[in-house]
Amino acid sequence: MKIRRYLFTTLMLLFILTAAGCGQTRESRQISYYDSTDNANEYTLTRGSLRFSLDGSTSYFTLTDTRSGQVWSSIPEGAGSDPLADATMKKWMQSTLILTYTSADGLASVYDNYTNSISQGSFAVSGDEDSVRVDYLIGEDEKVYILPEVVGADRYGAYLDQMEKSATSTVKSLYKKIDSEKLSDEEKESMKEQYPLLGEETVIYTLRNGAAEYKYAEAQESFAAAGYTHEDYLADRSSTDNAGDLLQFNVSVVYTLTDDALKVSIPAGSISYPDGLPVTSIQLLPFFMAGTDSDEGYLLVPDGGGAQIDFNSRRGNSEAVMSKVYGWDMALGKDKMITENKVSFPVFAAVRNGRSLMAIVTEGDEQLTLEANVSGARNSLNYISPSFEIVHGDQVFVSGKSSVQVMIFETEQPRSDTEVLYIPGESGSYTDMALRYRSYLQDTYGLTPISEEGLPVVIELIGAVDHVTQVAGIPASRPMVCTDISEAEEIVDGLIAEDIGNISVKYTGVLNGGIRQKSLQRQDLLTDVASEEELGALSEKIAASGGRLYLGAWAMRVKDTSAFDGFNANSDAIRSTISDVVEAAPYNKVTYRQKTAEKYYILNSRSQREALAGLRGYALALGFGGVAAEDIGSELSSDFNKNSHTTRAEMMRMQQEELAAMREQGLGVMINTGNAYAAPYADVILNMDLTGSSYNLTNRQVPFYQIALHGLVAYTGRAVNMAGDHETNILRSIEYGAGISAVFAETDAADLQMTGYTEYSTALYDRWKDTLTQLCRDLNEQLGHTACLSITGHEYLSDTLTCTTYGDGTRVYVNYGYEEALCDGAHIAARDYLVIR
Repeated sequence: MKIRRYLFTTLMLLFILTAAGCGQTRESRQISYYDSTDNANEYTLTRGSLRFSLDGSTSYFTLTDTRSGQVWSSIPEGAGSDPLADATMKKWMQSTLILTYTSADGLASVYDNYTNSISQGSFAVSGDEDSVRVDYLIGEDEKVYILPEVVGADRYGAYLDQMEKSATSTVKSLYKKIDSEKLSDEEKESMKEQYPLLGEETVIYTLRNGAAEYKYAEAQESFAAAGYTHEDYLADRSSTDNAGDLLQFNVSVVYTLTDDALKVSIPAGSISYPDGLPVTSIQLLPFFMAGTDSDEGYLLVPDGGGAQIDFNSRRGNSEAVMSKVYGWDMALGKDKMITENKVSFPVFAAVRNGRSLMAIVTEGDEQLTLEANVSGARNSLNYISPSFEIVHGDQVFVSGKSSVQVMIFETEQPRSDTEVLYIPGESGSYTDMALRYRSYLQDTYGLTPISEEGLPVVIELIGAVDHVTQVAGIPASRPMVCTDISEAEEIVDGLIAEDIGNISVKYTGVLNGGIRQKSLQRQDLLTDVASEEELGALSEKIAASGGRLYLGAWAMRVKDTSAFDGFNANSDAIRSTISDVVEAAPYNKVTYRQKTAEKYYILNSRSQREALAGLRGYALALGFGGVAAEDIGSELSSDFNKNSHTTRAEMMRMQQEELAAMREQGLGVMINTGNAYAAPYADVILNMDLTGSSYNLTNRQVPFYQIALHGLVAYTGRAVNMAGDHETNILRSIEYGAGISAVFAETDAADLQMTGYTEYSTALYDRWKDTLTQLCRDLNEQLGHTACLSITGHEYLSDTLTCTTYGDGTRVYVNYGYEEALCDGAHIAARDYLVIR
């Protein structure tokens, strides 16, 4: 097998970028050519109970679980003849990769590796006892040889002189001689346009088309032996008008077996593309986890805590489930309201005829989007498929007077690998899969079980909010105190006296202007809320009761700025791919417009690290028990600043390092929503999504993520006094093993009407203390002992009745129905729960 390298240019697209004044430099990796003629017939890996077998002639493979005999195939049987699939879908169903590239004018195009690689034999397979690697050339079917297309007579003769005499006859048969002295003036001018070298030399030789491929291959070897190099070829190509005529890309996939999983990875260094046509996404093994319309089973998607999509359950015109892991990357901009189907953990699965295949994305999860659909939509398959963003870009207008837009892409090559663990299971239980994910989290992060019993109870106190007021006749943002230290102490004293569980208190809005604060590069305590001594005393009081006081603040966001707060947007905020400083704002769900008054900046990696370090130091100095970084663990963005480019993966690792530093210094960590990369560093996860996005295609919600975390990290759902349906919110928390949280702001509702915080207008402690204390006391008495236990079972007993089982055998029945339910001889009242120990 020979590997031939060549460079492509895309002159038209470069012209567009140059003309627009937005050209950018990028050192494109050279494209490699592969062919499958030397591939072995079969490549096999075995380890434990798994056997992996790849066909060298197609690169298709099977994964067999020898315990059950279950076989999972890289492409489904009969993919090319699916009666419900159109021609394009049939090609995709026979592909192991689907690649999207984007041109400078924003046009996205798709190449599948069945049409553009496998059927052409444009791939190579190599393997050893540990792994198998497939290198793909994906693109137009034309082989390019390292030969001069146009060469002057002197150079041509010099190369011939260096060749073996037996080889020169083949070379001579491939080249046509053009002597300008034998051409008419008209012919000469025409030839000069086609071959500019003819204007410099009298005699040239041009490469003929249409000869047998073996002749080109032999000539290539002869020229190489005579000293013709790849650099010579590039120089010759740049002087002709034939450059840029092919679109070809490289991607490699590596398969490795672990003790119980197939690890599939795409090395970042294997991805190559023509200059100006970057690979923007790759869909990996799109139908590996598919089930046919004759199979029984379901798909597991990471929506909320997890959701099931039953096979063959097409619901009218329901759209496919599309989920972006860890939410939108704000560095890519968002100029309109979109439905953001964010999920917190990078796990998905398929259960087929009682056997499961679960996938955990261990690298590249920050760029993961999942698509799931059932048979009857676009084909006869029920499938779930991962796609990974590779190169990011955004559109910009050429000028203020033009409607023409061009794409500007990030200036860095892909540098994050993609890695997925596919884990076969002998059962179809989502509980079994969740417990396997739990083991992965424990092994990866060293998580240990919670040692203390007691219901997790989190109380968030709003210290101050910002509001606009008149200062010397000029509108200015000023903090408005909501809950001062005396009110905070009264609330904490009352709750501690009730003995309602393990209380954690998050005090938010005590620094730098309130909740949506100024930069934390400098800490400015709001003394109207509390003094340093008072906060220290409150922290000691809570610690004496076995809880923690957490210092709450935004670590990634900056709202108000001033000349003296240490923040400079140009140097401290993230930038988009078009070099703009990113300004973000939430959207009004009624008007679909941005809330411009709530615009904020997102800190870059350096500034985030400084903010987190500042919070850590301030919390330690004041004697706080922990830090509650509102946005860490719930939001994740890149920074495309060309001088300090930071990928989403690098931003994620930075946050993990800072959270680990807090833990090492004895501080507790409270995060919001609980993205999987941050959850293992937290003591408490607040506002975990227990309900999901309510896709029409999903059949039921399940506590997959909660089963994985329960007994390792405490978590709560939405605050009981902030939820629209308080009763259902409480029942879901009980079913999912969650603690209870509440938010209090001791401010009159009328005072909040002129601020952007009207949601706190009913969050007065006196209105909720009796309900909250009774709820927490009852739950702590019945379920407090389960806080340190794992969830070992969960099932739907009916559409409205569930049962959650804990490691000690405790069963918790939750009845969402409006009639009494009977199960296992037990009566569960309507809209209520029952604990049996």
